[in-house]
Amino acid sequence: MVHTNFTIYGHIGSSAEAVAQTRGYRFVPFTIAEGTCGINVTWTLYTNGLLRIDGKGAMEDYNNPKNLGYYDYGDQITAIEIGENISRVSNCTYFAYKNCVSFTVLNPGAIMQKNAAALPNQNLEIRSFYGSTAEAYASQNNIAFAPLSILAGGSCGENVSWYLYENGLLKVFGSGTMTSVPWRNTDYSKMITTIDIGEDIANVAAGTCYVLGDCKKLIIRNSTAAIHDSAIRRPATGLTIYGEFGSTAETYADQMGVAFDSFMLDTGSCGTDLTWTLYTNGHLKLTGKGAMPNYGGHPDHIPWWNYQQFITSMEIGSGVTYLSPFTGFNQENCTSITILNKNITLAENYLAVARDDLVIYGYEGSTAQTYAESKSITFVPLD
Repeated sequence: MVHTNFTIYGHIGSSAEAVAQTRGYRFVPFTIAEGTCGINVTWTLYTNGLLRIDGKGAMEDYNNPKNLGYYDYGDQITAIEIGENISRVSNCTYFAYKNCVSFTVLNPGAIMQKNAAALPNQNLEIRSFYGSTAEAYASQNNIAFAPLSILAGGSCGENVSWYLYENGLLKVFGSGTMTSVPWRNTDYSKMITTIDIGEDIANVAAGTCYVLGDCKKLIIRNSTAAIHDSAIRRPATGLTIYGEFGSTAETYADQMGVAFDSFMLDTGSCGTDLTWTLYTNGHLKLTGKGAMPNYGGHPDHIPWWNYQQFITSMEIGSGVTYLSPFTGFNQENCTSITILNKNITLAENYLAVARDDLVIYGYEGSTAQTYAESKSITFVPLD
């Protein structure tokens, strides 16, 4: 029980924090400064020198370290920690911070931009999971790498293994079939906050997420994985299943009445009240209300320019009123564009090139239909 009427203030990792946790008191760490570094991303600098970047999605793309709100506090930073839901670590996240010796990345698949750790000092160490993008980044840039501590692990199938890391992440990896859940009904089950099932795991076994009161995330990376009816039993309050749109994970979440969310690769602004989100299955979604800017007519100013070859489908929300030139520029792998606003205005060069394998979905009599027919693009009406 947490005594909400009593608060202990102190440093993160201090004895004050330990006492608060032991006795059920509310704990509030001391902070020096805080701010934003992305649409849904924040930074907080604590008095013990820890800079914590947290939230959901991508950090804003910073090429000038002075644009980061914590730049002026650089000499006070001793460690940087990137939260597990941050999908992109921006250039200059670390920039010659002479007293910073630890850079921890808790999302094993986070995009590490080329200069995420710019001008590292000789004592800097990148901490993350084995097989993570952060480990690869450390190796490429000759920066020391230290794996997060493994509390327990072993086999849970012929070619399937599991590790439980110090931050509460349970990773199931390998290939083939899960045949057991060794963490069930052990002391370790109380430490699990996230279960991450690898993309080559063919099934999610019964009891995988059984009576795990603190487990808030079940990630299923294989979009066609067979999920046992009893994979989840007595789920924790607030549990969310993560997977691809249209996956067996999404179907299972719906059947179980559990929240579902998809993997997000990157996100950002594309208008005053418009947001773009790119998912790991290549689906680009524009939401909000209003018009896109014209970006000066330059295709390389479109926010998702660097991902254009990765995009396989687009969905334009009903509140979007205008699509700027080159919005769909050079997306050679995009075969489906759904436009939900019947009266949207599409710039003449919305698509630079029309292809035989491209289909535009929209409503009968819509401006999307007129545009598709004017460009000899296949149009399919929505119900």
